[in-house]
Amino acid sequence: MQSSHSAPSGEVVPPAPGGPPQTSPKRAREVLENAGEAERGNTPLTLALLQEALQVNQQQITDSIQESIAGIGHRVAQVEANMGEHVKRTTELLDAMTDRRLELLEGKFATASFSTTSTTRTDGGTDAAPRPAIVVGGWDNDQSGEETLRLVKQHLTDLQCDLDLQDAFVPGIRRGFAIVPIQARRQEDVPDFRRRVREALQRVREAKIITGEKPQGGERHLWAAMSESPERRRRAQFAGKVKRLVLEEAGDKSLLEVEFGTGNVWYGRVRIASAVLTAPEEADKAGVGWISLPTLARQMGTSLSSLTAKWDELKQVSHPPDSDTHRGSMQFLTWNVGGLTPESALQLLGDLRKERIHPFAEPFVALLQEVIVDEGKLNYEKGNLQMIAGKQKNEWRGTAIVHTDDFQHSRTKLLLAGTCCTLQCGDLRLVVVSGHMPHHATIPEAAEIFHTWDKQLSKEAKGVLGMDANETFCARWGTSIISDSGRGEMMLESLEALSMKFPEQDISAPSYFPYNQLMHPRRLDYICTRRLLAEEGKVLSFRDLGRSDHEPILVPILAKIPAPPQGTPKTWGTRRLKGPPC
Repeated sequence: MQSSHSAPSGEVVPPAPGGPPQTSPKRAREVLENAGEAERGNTPLTLALLQEALQVNQQQITDSIQESIAGIGHRVAQVEANMGEHVKRTTELLDAMTDRRLELLEGKFATASFSTTSTTRTDGGTDAAPRPAIVVGGWDNDQSGEETLRLVKQHLTDLQCDLDLQDAFVPGIRRGFAIVPIQARRQEDVPDFRRRVREALQRVREAKIITGEKPQGGERHLWAAMSESPERRRRAQFAGKVKRLVLEEAGDKSLLEVEFGTGNVWYGRVRIASAVLTAPEEADKAGVGWISLPTLARQMGTSLSSLTAKWDELKQVSHPPDSDTHRGSMQFLTWNVGGLTPESALQLLGDLRKERIHPFAEPFVALLQEVIVDEGKLNYEKGNLQMIAGKQKNEWRGTAIVHTDDFQHSRTKLLLAGTCCTLQCGDLRLVVVSGHMPHHATIPEAAEIFHTWDKQLSKEAKGVLGMDANETFCARWGTSIISDSGRGEMMLESLEALSMKFPEQDISAPSYFPYNQLMHPRRLDYICTRRLLAEEGKVLSFRDLGRSDHEPILVPILAKIPAPPQGTPKTWGTRRLKGPPC
């Protein structure tokens, strides 16, 4: 009989001497595992094992503490955010309630009627409800009211102003102005009514009709303005000063919103000034309103000290009747005269000024291109006009700067394809550049030319560049100006780096009318300004007078203009002698 523990060959395997009795394989594994555990249990406890255990425990404690701190910080931040949002909503509600209350009060006072003024007319009638009116004047205050009324009706009729003159009147026996009541006609919409009045005012303003001489010297001109209350005029004046501050500090006009009637001004949708709302703590009060210079500085990204200095200067601006300065517009023009000599250009500009043709009758600066002149820098003078002209070697034609004797020039320089100088008129100091970009100039050549212009334009805070760019720029996406060529884009990037702006204008209006009728007219001439309050620019119609294929570009600049010096009394002429006393 064979044993159960047999070799594969059938042989019986005897048990190992001194070993345990034969068992199953499972029991054998358990015996081996127990032996390993006993061996590990007998391992001695060393310092390395203790350090390793402590490090693991310390890391677990640190992670737990950091997690708890992060949770506390998150809860604190959430509480702060909730409190900030609550405070913000409360503040907005309070502001809204305050503004609403003020608006209601304004509405009550605006609709209230007060009998503090008389509406008696020269014909003895009265108006129960005063209508809006246009004030037209320009004569001496001692002139007969009948004569003033006759002249007002005559001039408005000659200018074809679409106004109803049958109700015009003079509020006194002797006045230098008349009042023309206006109202919408039957079946006339409000926008059409406003457009009709605006066009009438514009015609009077552009006509420059001389009505007499001022006692202190100079000429009187016919003027017209909307009749407004003194309070509204003061608010409008305050808002105009704030607008001027923003524009002269190189602010973006597209971000500026102005309500002249209330004096409210917003920049970037944030209120920076008002003449009707309560002033915040940091606001600077001036006249009828307040302006928050810190808020404006943050919105514009400029320094508070610069804004404060400029605002202090604007607050002190006042122009009494006997002041030695007056607010007016300086006319800046750029014109490719198409090959005139300096003498011919001065003769043309002098004749236009002598005939008092707008805008040459006022102080002006003309930046000319394509002047036939010898190499080098030359000076010319004719009457009250002065010219700096010249060209560099190998240039085809030169450039020139012409100005009236209201300006004094200095630091004249001859540049690549251009001329520049510094002009001074009263407190206004600026650098002007007349440039002509050659049509054949490559992008590197144009960049070199523009670099010489940049160096001069950056020497003064204010500047004007008039140029024949030989590029056509166009407006896209609101106020953005783009070009369809690489050279044009290079020029626009250089102008933007210098903070040079294109004044508001119809930039698509052509200024170049080729002699070749197969070519289309297009815009090539531009004026750019920096830190100056410019009015709307436009293309004039004088190319035939200059025998040129380019029209001049005009941009009026608002500034303080010194009054002309008083002439010395004549020592000859007739005199009225006093008779003997009776």
